[in-house]
Amino acid sequence: MVFHYNFQLNQAFARLFAVASSIAIVLWSAAIIRRRALAGGVGIYGWILGPITVAGVISGRLNPDVHGFGLIALAQALWFVIAGALPCPARTA
Repeated sequence: MVFHYNFQLNQAFARLFAVASSIAIVLWSAAIIRRRALAGGVGIYGWILGPITVAGVISGRLNPDVHGFGLIALAQALWFVIAGALPCPARTA
């Protein structure tokens, strides 16, 4: 019974993290597009990624199991890496 409770609690926190981080990415993407701080593609990718992740988690089609959460983490990590790498200036030799 304790293990089942722990599993359900873990799933709830994973769903909450997936939705909250997706909403944060949408808001950051809106700021990127609005201020034209970075390339527009990053903002558009965030606008597409966020609602799809939220809809998938809320509808139950995207479960936070090993594969589902791995997909969420990979998609969001890709956004973070691209957004973080863009401001770096190119090195000249």
